[in-house]
Amino acid sequence: MNTSDFDTVVLVACNLFSTAPLNAATTFTVLATLRSVAEPVRLVPEAVSVIIQVKVSFDRLNSFLLDDEIKTGYQKKSIYVSKSGKCIEIEEGDFSWDDESMEPTLRQINFGTKHGEKVVVCGQGYRWF
Repeated sequence: MNTSDFDTVVLVACNLFSTAPLNAATTFTVLATLRSVAEPVRLVPEAVSVIIQVKVSFDRLNSFLLDDEIKTGYQKKSIYVSKSGKCIEIEEGDFSWDDESMEPTLRQINFGTKHGEKVVVCGQGYRWF
């Protein structure tokens, strides 16, 4: 139902129930009120979508931060650097966010970084982390 249909229904209802006199002042006041309320109402589905995305992100962060550590004690070890100068290298790597998922989230990843480099992985998508 678009805005003009809703406006018509409200004006006819006011006329039938005689709750207010149907003159130009009342008509323009009702139309102005309905038009000013229409835009925030259109934004409700988008706001709900954003809230759901925020909850999913918080759940993922919570799961990551509360996960058990791989090693309980930290020991500094020497870092192996390959002949190419890379200390971390991934070739044709497949990775999944979910342990139960049979489908990898990232497929055929080729990546390499040298010792001391800072790397950030970011993105947007349904199955992106």
